[in-house]
Amino acid sequence: MANCGKEILKTRTGTSQLQRFIEALNPDNIKLNNLTLVEWMKFAFQFAQDINYFDTTNSQNSSANWKDFFILNKDLEDYLKSIISEKDIEPKPERDVTPHLALFISFVKLLEYTQDRFNKLTKRHLDFYYKHILDIEKLPASSDKVHVIFELAKTSVDAKIAKNSELDGGKDKNGKKLIYKTTEELVANRVKISQLKSIYNDHKNNKLKAAETANSFDGLGGDFPDDDIKWWPFGYYEVQDKLTKIEPEYTELPNAKIGFALASEILEMQEGERNVQITIDFKGDIESVSPDILQKNIEIYCSGEKEWLEPFSPKNKILDDNGVEIFKSGRITTKKLQIAFQIPREKEAVKNYDSKVLGEFFDTKLPVCRLLFKTENEAGFKLFRNLIEKEILKITVDIDVRSVKNLNLESDSGTLNAKKPFYPFSTQPVKNSKFYIDYPELFKKEWTKLDVKINWKNTPEKQKDSVYDAFEELYFAYRTDYLFQANSTNFIFAMFEEIGVDNVWQVNPKPGNLIVKGDDHFKANVEIKDKEEWELANVTASDLLSADGLILFDEDGKLFKTDFSINVNETTRKNGPVRLSINQSFYHDLFPRIYALAFTSDEDEALIPNEPYTPLIETVSLNYKAQSSINLSFTEKDYKANKIKLFHEHPFGQAEEHAYLKLKTGFLYPDFEENKDTIPSVLLPRYCKGGELLIGLENAKTLQQVSLLVQVLEGSENPEVESFTGKQKVEWSVLCNNFWKNLDSTNIISNETDNFLKSGIVKFALPREATNTNTLLPEKLHWIKAKIHKDYNAVCKTIAIYAQSVIAEFENKSNELSHLENGIKEKTISKLIQRIATVKSVTQPFSSFDGQPKESDLNYYRRISERLRHKNRAITIWDYEHLILQQFPEIHKVKCLNHTKITTKGNSTEKTISFLSPGNVLIVLIPDIINKNVFDIFQPRVSTATLNAVQKYINQINSLHVSAKVINPDYEEVKVSLKVKFHKGHDENYYKNVLKEDITKLLSPWAYKKSASIEFGITLHRSIVINYLEKLDYVDYLEDVTLSKDGGESTINITPSSLTAILVSAKDHNVETNVKSCNGIQENAETCQT
Repeated sequence: MANCGKEILKTRTGTSQLQRFIEALNPDNIKLNNLTLVEWMKFAFQFAQDINYFDTTNSQNSSANWKDFFILNKDLEDYLKSIISEKDIEPKPERDVTPHLALFISFVKLLEYTQDRFNKLTKRHLDFYYKHILDIEKLPASSDKVHVIFELAKTSVDAKIAKNSELDGGKDKNGKKLIYKTTEELVANRVKISQLKSIYNDHKNNKLKAAETANSFDGLGGDFPDDDIKWWPFGYYEVQDKLTKIEPEYTELPNAKIGFALASEILEMQEGERNVQITIDFKGDIESVSPDILQKNIEIYCSGEKEWLEPFSPKNKILDDNGVEIFKSGRITTKKLQIAFQIPREKEAVKNYDSKVLGEFFDTKLPVCRLLFKTENEAGFKLFRNLIEKEILKITVDIDVRSVKNLNLESDSGTLNAKKPFYPFSTQPVKNSKFYIDYPELFKKEWTKLDVKINWKNTPEKQKDSVYDAFEELYFAYRTDYLFQANSTNFIFAMFEEIGVDNVWQVNPKPGNLIVKGDDHFKANVEIKDKEEWELANVTASDLLSADGLILFDEDGKLFKTDFSINVNETTRKNGPVRLSINQSFYHDLFPRIYALAFTSDEDEALIPNEPYTPLIETVSLNYKAQSSINLSFTEKDYKANKIKLFHEHPFGQAEEHAYLKLKTGFLYPDFEENKDTIPSVLLPRYCKGGELLIGLENAKTLQQVSLLVQVLEGSENPEVESFTGKQKVEWSVLCNNFWKNLDSTNIISNETDNFLKSGIVKFALPREATNTNTLLPEKLHWIKAKIHKDYNAVCKTIAIYAQSVIAEFENKSNELSHLENGIKEKTISKLIQRIATVKSVTQPFSSFDGQPKESDLNYYRRISERLRHKNRAITIWDYEHLILQQFPEIHKVKCLNHTKITTKGNSTEKTISFLSPGNVLIVLIPDIINKNVFDIFQPRVSTATLNAVQKYINQINSLHVSAKVINPDYEEVKVSLKVKFHKGHDENYYKNVLKEDITKLLSPWAYKKSASIEFGITLHRSIVINYLEKLDYVDYLEDVTLSKDGGESTINITPSSLTAILVSAKDHNVETNVKSCNGIQENAETCQT
């Protein structure tokens, strides 16, 4: 019972346009009297044989008949040719005609007038009934229309083109001028299309593509082959057919640049090993992101002095010289992501951003680091999608810079050269001598830790097996007794000790009065400048700290070093610089006194004092850590207080991201004060599934009206992909301070493009918020965006987009109207009838359209006869099919399935057809493919725009209780597999391809012959395929011929799976040539005999 409806409908194949041409409706089909001159003369000859005449002397017996008065039948045609001209109008004057025949022929020629009127009796009757009884007239000629472009003179700012302005459209066949009038007022201005760009986000293939020049063959400005200009307006990504290996129609577009960037003083890093960690705190959970994914799919660029520093990759971990982890990358928690990277020592400095040198469109002069996602990788694209919608709460930048050596150094005596060894406390250091360490890059940042590493030069060396420290030995002759007064007496007592009672003196081996008792003797205070005051720094230096200050000399093998760190926090952060202030002198003032005493002493063992050590630094380097973060609150105060700027990296520019900037627009959150909603900030720019067309307008001004002609290649869209339904549409918006403002009904005056499915004009007013100083796209242009959430081929290919366009319509002034058949050609209209001084030129870029000549008699009779049957109401199957064919001449065939409903499950493409669904009608359309644009000639489908128009039309004239659905056929590909033997002498590789094409010609003949029709319900028999192929002159014989469809094979036949299906050729067929020879005699090859 479930298939009952299906069986009833199975025999129907639909109705085509040709089937509407019924000969009975043609009055010329049957003529009441259609005898020609030849037939009349034949009749006269035959009739004359039966009419006798009698002699006057014999009335009983006839003398003869009248046939001799006429021409014999066999001679008739030659006779008429000799006396009648080719035009069959006048007898030839040079031919003598007997009077009686001349009279007869003249009579017959005069009879033709009566005969013609008599034959038109049926037409006059039909016309009388249709025109006078039914009172239905022929459809009048409809005027054609044309798109016209106006260009202003150089000195003109705008010009009014009034409604009904007349344009010169050339002349008709009678030499009379064709006049076209503008259908509405146009205020032409200087706006013109400067740039066209596109972005395409392909979720299915995980690709993000961008075309710098959308109206080019390769997206980069390349010319179209053969100057055949047609391009996908919203970008594209074409996949090569895996079966046929057919190359895509267009060159693959470049990958889109996408990501985010940070600009901050903290990123200015002149030298050293520069480690950076970016921590992003999200409001919600993010998917797991491994360090390996980040490393392979993010490239990091930093602003240099002359160029962007080469791309760096995130690192899994960054370790210091001791193997301790500094930073790491990856998802730290479900709401925290870290990205760490390193700029090696040998790389140039990270400098302030200079747009003139580095390009791009960052609105900042701070150093910039850009993090770009490699969306060409599937993992990179998925990472981008993982983070694109996630709201962020905070971004923190931590840096760890090591081995900074180009420091600003000073002593009390002046500036020091850090590139050579230098005396930090001058050559005569005294107590409180100062050594200043400054690094402006550091002290303007929010630094958290400062490490200073000093390597000393020319320090004393500890003697082998000595019990004394190196400095203790150096200063062994320096005693506390000499600090205030040094003379011969206290020199002896300070240095010597008495042995026994005989006043014997020797040098005291363990004196207690040494000034320098160890390497830790010399100390300094570490001070840091806070505003204008110097304060003791919060120093950490492990064992080098003492109550008296920082120990200056820490033994490191045979050398000495000084390492110390300064830690600060937000409340104790100082602005620098740092200085060392020594707590004692190095006894340069004491040395000459005790040196003189030693030389004048009578004691032979008196110690000669060593020259005191003058601190000499061989190298000084600095490590530091700093941290900064961005507050994304919507207040102006928070925005201006930020030390970091977040930018979105768009394919063609950059735009700063912050809640305050969004609130400032006024149109993104108009109800913010009432609702007090939080304004989200996101890490990455938002690009939805689908495409964007970006139109750059030059010379535009706010509040101006812009009229754009969008010329598309109608019928070039792919009807198989999801199209626009319900409220789905192409979304238009304008760029205002780097944010897109939707163009709604208050801005869009008219839109005739039907979502880029047909050519038309889009007219809108540029809102006052629009700006031309944006950084998201090139400046000095006003940018308009058209956006779709569909596949790129859900719309038609575009031929061109023009500004300053208006429609002009033909006005018939008793013209000859033959031009309405095909319209006037492009560039026919080039001037106004009444010239306007401010208009430089008028251009007609494309042919006219929508013109229809007056309805012919045959079309009139067919239309009225169908109207008498369906009465302009869709009730029966016949009504549906003929109404659609009449209204839409571009439809070749219509198949109506009553009580039939088609449904799909969710987002699935799987269809279910029910043939017992009262109240539902399913209509299947096949387009006319002759001289038409068809997306796929092998599987012709009606355009989406036409499907929508047919469905809207038929549902207006059917019952309110019936819902009609209009679809394209389901084309089911049939693949032929076989083995073939070609006739001898035929190249196998070449003829294999020829055979595949011939199979395609058999299964899809309409792609090769205009006369071939497309039929529903045709079963393909294997025997037909074999018979067709074996008749090919290059085929010897076939083996193992099978037919397959949807994975199933058959050696008998293949039938369509549904009433909406049509069998077509597959893109490729399996042809093998490894067949066995029909000759059964096999000769063995000779073997080698040794």
